[in-house]
Amino acid sequence: MRSRVIRAIAVTSILGAVVAGCGSGPSQVGSAAIVGDSSVALSSVESQLGTLLASPRLKQLMTQSGVTPDLVARELVSRSVLHDLIRAEAAETGLVVTDAQVDETIAADDRTTDDNQPAAAALESPIAQFGDPALRREAVRDDLLMVELGRRELDRLNVAVQVGQTSSEADAQAKAQIALAGGPAADQFFGGPARAVPASQIVPGFAQAPPYAWSLLGTPQGGVIIVKPQQGDTTWTVAKVQSRTSTEPPPPARGQDAGQSADEVDQALLLTFGTHLLQPRAMATDIRVNPRYGVWDPLSMGVVQADQVPGTVLAPAAATP
Repeated sequence: MRSRVIRAIAVTSILGAVVAGCGSGPSQVGSAAIVGDSSVALSSVESQLGTLLASPRLKQLMTQSGVTPDLVARELVSRSVLHDLIRAEAAETGLVVTDAQVDETIAADDRTTDDNQPAAAALESPIAQFGDPALRREAVRDDLLMVELGRRELDRLNVAVQVGQTSSEADAQAKAQIALAGGPAADQFFGGPARAVPASQIVPGFAQAPPYAWSLLGTPQGGVIIVKPQQGDTTWTVAKVQSRTSTEPPPPARGQDAGQSADEVDQALLLTFGTHLLQPRAMATDIRVNPRYGVWDPLSMGVVQADQVPGTVLAPAAATP
């Protein structure tokens, strides 16, 4: 619920926060974030935040869900960054979402039962209704574009991931460098090469997966992630995307588990999958966040507090989106 409330709050101000840069690049002065050649205006983010926090009904929902103003502000900036990334992806690869699809999603999300409860699980949270209708439509379009990106790749993407663990940060950093280099030493740490698995077999089981697990589906081939120990644990995780290929899927052999098709996977999972598929583009883009909000975290594909970054992504040489 907490993440859905945050995402819905952010729906109200994506377009209002993004302004185009010019010349040699946008200035960080007066910016909440820099995304390539675009700037997320600090004044617009703060103005939208103030408007949202003045809503009694929204404040009540925030209290019930444990959402703080700082979390809302970070999510506003996060969604503005994702807006630029998914629109660039759509322009380059031909992803399209029609006005009718946006209308259908909003109508479905607004539908209630006789006792005024949501009729079905919504792609966006119902409190998005508090926002300006035009801004809400663009936020829904962003979400649907990420869903379509996930749908497009679900039956095409195959990933092979090597995973190893160690008990210290120093050793994790050393093993990550070995993993980047590859070869026998890396295979020895990981226990051998990995087998490629279709995303259609992975995504349906990722409903409760942590962000770093999703990140393995978006990290470029040859990339390595280092994950800090979870609370109460001392284990560091090092994982390498040994291979990452996108091909037209062959018809499954008789008796073979072909995984779920995109039409059978929940839209919320496709949305998360599509968000992390933007990771290579994000890694290749200059993303800088105003320190008052935190830092951009490629593992979670969002803005987090500087002291709460869950890990690190090490890009392979010449990684491109």
